[in-house]
Amino acid sequence: MPFDINLWAVLGAAVAAMVVGWLWFGLIFRKPWTRLAQLDERPKAKDAVQYPIAFAVNLIGAFVLAYVSTSAQLANQNSLLEAALTSAVFVWLAFSAGRALITTTFESRSVKLFLLNTGHDLAVFLTMALVIGLVGN
Repeated sequence: MPFDINLWAVLGAAVAAMVVGWLWFGLIFRKPWTRLAQLDERPKAKDAVQYPIAFAVNLIGAFVLAYVSTSAQLANQNSLLEAALTSAVFVWLAFSAGRALITTTFESRSVKLFLLNTGHDLAVFLTMALVIGLVGN
């Protein structure tokens, strides 16, 4: 690696992403999300497997965001926080919202579900960016 990445910041960002997911899908938007996604609200046995997978994916995502943010910081000579927030928005726009829009269009899914899911992704990316930008120095 050409530069140092604060692994504590990456770990904190992954944990923060899980908290955002719990708040977003568990408390704030649970009912509309389960209805729009046509999910059963009862917990299933597979839920025990989903959380470790979600954490692992968030950990990888946080590492990638930290790497991209550090690269952007070095290239642009700005603060890590500014680089992380900017990187988060561009990564979300290109890889999360853009891909989800294509999937939503081809699957004829609800625009409301698209907004709920991509809104969550943006909240996760920005939260990760805040943790990386503030703790990562």
